[in-house]
Amino acid sequence: MGLVAVVFLGLGVVLGIAGLFPDYFAGQSLASATENLVPHAAYLVTWAAAAGLILSGRSRARAGALLGTGLSAVTFGLLAADLATGTSGHAGVGAGLVISLLGWVAAATGSAVGLAIRPAAPGQGLREAVARPRRADAGGMALLALCALGTAFSFVPSWDSYTIAQSSRVLQTVTAGNAFDNPGWVIFGDMATVVALLAIALLAALWRPARLGGTLLAGAIVAMGAQAISALIQVSQPTSPTLFGISAAQAQANGLTVSSGVTSIFWVFVVFVIALAISCAWLLTAPGNPAPANLAQASPVAANPAPAQPGTPEDADLAGPADAAQPRPEDHSAGEDSQPPEERGEAGKDNAADTADHGATLLCFKRKRPQASDAWGRFAMPVITGELQRVCRYSYVPVTCPSQPGTWLRHQPERGHGP
Repeated sequence: MGLVAVVFLGLGVVLGIAGLFPDYFAGQSLASATENLVPHAAYLVTWAAAAGLILSGRSRARAGALLGTGLSAVTFGLLAADLATGTSGHAGVGAGLVISLLGWVAAATGSAVGLAIRPAAPGQGLREAVARPRRADAGGMALLALCALGTAFSFVPSWDSYTIAQSSRVLQTVTAGNAFDNPGWVIFGDMATVVALLAIALLAALWRPARLGGTLLAGAIVAMGAQAISALIQVSQPTSPTLFGISAAQAQANGLTVSSGVTSIFWVFVVFVIALAISCAWLLTAPGNPAPANLAQASPVAANPAPAQPGTPEDADLAGPADAAQPRPEDHSAGEDSQPPEERGEAGKDNAADTADHGATLLCFKRKRPQASDAWGRFAMPVITGELQRVCRYSYVPVTCPSQPGTWLRHQPERGHGP
């Protein structure tokens, strides 16, 4: 799977490079227009980086696939808008546009194939990737949602502003670039970009581990950032007075000058893209779940964990450092074996004495290693106590308060007392 994904992504990059030089539309190639060359070059570099991550090994393959998927999802609408622009007017569709579209298809296919690569650790498939949001992440997720909505809505209005003036007197100012001023299929492409951006942001917020969600969002940010850079390059170039229906000779004879700039909503878009990048950095640096291989080395924080009652849920809310330090009442009622002492034999007496000496139930790690975490970062592991072969079910829950590497729970902790 990994090799197939790399081949498709590499083919997409090669086709994308080849599409830079023939006519794109309006008889102009991407390489001859800097404002068009820069975003397409950013796409190709990102797809190449995704292929490199997939090629580096299974541990990074999912990150590379998500990076390419995020970029492919957003650029679908942008390329669809270009195709609609070429077919709806007199610009025409050039060979460069066709080759670029084929490159996008190849790169998107490679990204999708990369998502199917089996992860290095069990239990990290696509079904377990999207998790239920935690209350501790509510603030960051709200910021991410706000940034995505702001970026999407500020992408639609006009960005370009053109002004014609005579001497120091402004005669007329027009704006251009509003998505709804275009033909129907161009509007469809722009709206597809907006919807893809919102969907990618939502998936990134729910993806676990969060750093993989950050790579998914990074692909979308590359596309949005490239659009902003392209707009700045475009308005920095000289503008023809024919935009106002005046020939260059007439403008020169009457002392008319044409200047270009960006509207205020464009800077709102830039601010939201920067905020989206900050949210992406927050996801990339978020602590991940502990590796399942280290679970056998985790030691109990409490000397006498309270046993689980039948039907008691294993989910628990994590408490802060102040609450984690408070003592908890010990409960050994369900932790003792229900078999009478006279029926346990010598092994049972030895086990009871050893348990009394240590003040805790003996844990034997002779079973299989714990299965992978669920959507909430919990691990379940069968444990046998002493020589009576009594099987209990424990849950490993990562903690955020200062403690040993992990905490073994046998029941739902009391609210306010920590794990």
